[in-house]
Amino acid sequence: RLITSYLKDKYAQNPIDVLVVVGSRALDFARANRAIFGNPAIVASVPRPGEFAGARDNVTGLQGGGWIRGNLDLALTLRPMTRRLVVVDGSRNSTGEIQAQIERQVSRRQGLELAYLRDLPLEELLEQIGAVPEHSVVLFIRQTIRNESQDLDPFEGLSHVVRASPAPVFSVL
Repeated sequence: RLITSYLKDKYAQNPIDVLVVVGSRALDFARANRAIFGNPAIVASVPRPGEFAGARDNVTGLQGGGWIRGNLDLALTLRPMTRRLVVVDGSRNSTGEIQAQIERQVSRRQGLELAYLRDLPLEELLEQIGAVPEHSVVLFIRQTIRNESQDLDPFEGLSHVVRASPAPVFSVL
């Protein structure tokens, strides 16, 4: 509610022409709150193309997720002996969309094992990262959970993971 109120005040006198959003939750927010921005068209990058199917609400966009394949290709090119991909994806209210995309990408690669570390408190995550076996790479998506009651800046989360990991860490951050 606070963000919605802030945006309403900010754009009340300055309507915008196009909203560009990344992710399903951002698209849902933009659709539900379009009037705040002056009812602009929406361009979105979302993981599933079906989110545009049948839309008659001035929304268009692209299916995203290519960054996963690109990061995975880079990691495996630089580290051809990689046998294990360890993914860090810690966020409250995670929908699992990214995990499904990564699982699809990894399933296409013979001999690559996936360890998905999802929604763990930072301390537990760092213990597991510190024990990553040889011939592994870490793909950092996000870590915004410090503990049950505190959140964490994603860049701080990345910094902790990089320090704890014996394996190379790849990320879009």
